Amino acid sequence: MYGAKYCILNSTAKPGNFNSGQNFLVIDGGTCNTYLAIVRGEIKGGGILPGLKQKYEGLRIYTPELPEVNWQTLHEYVKNRELSVNIFESDTITNLCAGILGEFQSFFNQVINTFLNEVGDYSYIVITGGDGELLYNLLTKRETSKNSLSTLTMIEKKCDIMFDPFLVEHGIVQAIFVSSQLHLPFNDK
Repeated sequence: MYGAKYCILNSTAKPGNFNSGQNFLVIDGGTCNTYLAIVRGEIKGGGILPGLKQKYEGLRIYTPELPEVNWQTLHEYVKNRELSVNIFESDTITNLCAGILGEFQSFFNQVINTFLNEVGDYSYIVITGGDGELLYNLLTKRETSKNSLSTLTMIEKKCDIMFDPFLVEHGIVQAIFVSSQLHLPFNDK
């Protein structure tokens, strides 16, 4: 996990983009959600947790009495809201959405705020992966209600947060370009 994301970030480092001495927190939303902290070009560490679909499927399999929530419903719940996840919903479907999505929003808010507090310097938060857009939308919603889960409080002043659905692809293209400019053994034909 660590090597691939670190190489991708280093390979995309170029003027006007990033440089390898900066601070990054990469959040990859997929089958498993992963996060990786890179501080001043050095890997600090990261974590792995079940993805959104795994959480939802766990509820569906182990509590079949609950109504089935269409996966698209989770996306629509976030997309159609101006605020962050409401922790007190009024029906079973929105209760499920609030529980599943609220857990991820709260957890990643904690990861990001801990990272920003520990690093202390300006940082980049890069969100990618199949569920990256949903996580990005969750994490950039603003809290304006007493019943909303807390959202990022430090984001505007301490970091840039961005969604790049093609982070891996950009890294691969850049790595190929860089390697084609160098004389490497695998370039010999």
